[in-house]
Amino acid sequence: LAMPLLLTSTVLSERPLSTPLLLVLAVIVASIVGKITKINTVSCIFQWYYDDYPRLVLNPHRRSSVTCCRSLCSISAMVTMLAVDFHIFPRKFAKTAAYGYSFMDAGVGLFVLSSAVVENADSIRRSGLKRTFQTSSALFSFGLLRYYAVEKFNYQNPVGEYGVHWNFFFTLAVVKMLCYCILRFGDFSNNVFLYIGEISLVQLLFWVCGLEGYVLSDSPRKDWADANREGLFSLMGFTSLYLLGVYFNEILKSSDSIKSDCRILGKLLLYSAVSLVVTLNIHEVMPASRRAANLTYVMWIMSLAMLHFTAALTVETFLVGILFGNKRNKYYLTTPFIYESINYNRMAFFLLSNLLTGLINIMFNTLEMNTFESLVVLIAYVIVNCGVLFYLYVKRIKL
Repeated sequence: LAMPLLLTSTVLSERPLSTPLLLVLAVIVASIVGKITKINTVSCIFQWYYDDYPRLVLNPHRRSSVTCCRSLCSISAMVTMLAVDFHIFPRKFAKTAAYGYSFMDAGVGLFVLSSAVVENADSIRRSGLKRTFQTSSALFSFGLLRYYAVEKFNYQNPVGEYGVHWNFFFTLAVVKMLCYCILRFGDFSNNVFLYIGEISLVQLLFWVCGLEGYVLSDSPRKDWADANREGLFSLMGFTSLYLLGVYFNEILKSSDSIKSDCRILGKLLLYSAVSLVVTLNIHEVMPASRRAANLTYVMWIMSLAMLHFTAALTVETFLVGILFGNKRNKYYLTTPFIYESINYNRMAFFLLSNLLTGLINIMFNTLEMNTFESLVVLIAYVIVNCGVLFYLYVKRIKL
């Protein structure tokens, strides 16, 4: 399930029909293998059969569509994290310099939003400041380790992405703390769009005053805040995306009827249409910028996320309501096991991808590799990442 994404984002990037064809082929091959062997293809390694899958799933009372969407975001981040260092990865998919839209730009925002879509506002409030601080401290520690590793090994680190010292782990750590404070001291259920609207107004004010232009400029970096202006300025936009993710958790709660699912689909389509219209209307005035995480970028990510969830929920509703209507364990039948494994250790998956990406770049000159060598390294990288997460889930090891 990860290989089609790898191939279509590299050697098959100019063939848009290749993705569905590869997915269909993968399903056919897996079905044939399953019929021939009569057992799960990895049973010989982990000593369990397909009938044991329900026993392995920790929490079946969830939406398969949410699990699949979150895992796809994680797999996309994992693949592009390393693939961008090879010549077979199209430059059009890479992160934009200042303004614009790209595959990797979308991946950053979708990763933040999908991280929050399993978070419940009440549970975040109940978790308390101590637990939130512990989570943020862990992310902050990973950020420090990444910074020192980059400095020690002289690893490539575009300053214009987050700043001189800042990185994505610091962004996640601060966003979690900010969202906890907002949820702890505010009535989130009724005012989510009020909070996001206030953040958007501040962003508009900064844009009118020229602060956004300054953040994205090549002006000298005089002090610590100035040196990390991209990372600090983008916190507002990423906080909005995280709050949206928490709100979508309320919308995407599991239901017992197709009628209820259809109402949810209608709401998702409405939000997607509104956010897409807003994006198209303000794009000419305020282009989307991932580095600044401005209002246009937030609306664009919201529209993409809603389309993503809508498509996944449509498939889930069709499978559960029509194909598996009379069968038990519907969640198991509609959720690939590797997706469940990635969701179980999602942050560990992200950390492992970062670690392997750094090691591969230290060991090999990736830009000098030919197409075959690049594919061999990338495929091995994907297999190791997914294999480790698969093993951790089967053994119930949560990092």
